[in-house]
Amino acid sequence: MQANRYLEKCGHADRLDHRSYERQGIDQVPTIHLGVAASQMERKGIRTERSDINREIEVANQKLRQLKARINKLTVWLKEEAENPKPPTLADVIENILSRRSGGISNLKSAANMLNFLTSNNIQDMAGLDEKFSSMIGEQLAIGNKLKPIERRLKTLDEHLRQSENFKNGRGHKAQYDKLYEQYM
Repeated sequence: MQANRYLEKCGHADRLDHRSYERQGIDQVPTIHLGVAASQMERKGIRTERSDINREIEVANQKLRQLKARINKLTVWLKEEAENPKPPTLADVIENILSRRSGGISNLKSAANMLNFLTSNNIQDMAGLDEKFSSMIGEQLAIGNKLKPIERRLKTLDEHLRQSENFKNGRGHKAQYDKLYEQYM
């Protein structure tokens, strides 16, 4: 891609990719193209349906990223704990966080966050934590399933917009055709 060569030549790390998020392996719902008219309306403070859809997609993508980050943290933690021969208690886990060497205050914050998570979800043992982890995976799948109809609707709206552009472009030709038809008929 020629644009990527220019980006590289100018020392930019960013690159362009024509493939869809799905083909790139990015687990994210793409936003829809606003177009000139909708962009101008939004800049003037007028809300449009397409922009509202994009705002909903951004919120859903943010929730999806947050869930994935939480699940990844829990997965790493569960793998570490699975390597231990004796099953740890929740107290062992919190003590382990507090004993890390990276930094005292950040360790305290991490332990406090974990304790808040455990108490707010009424988790008292490792089985409860495993259960919560499984339910979070279920929530992530449910969000993904909720996004599928939105993606289908977006494809439909894109097709409608494409057809409306065809109509706008052909409207002048239709008027000329009608005049000629009236002249010769």
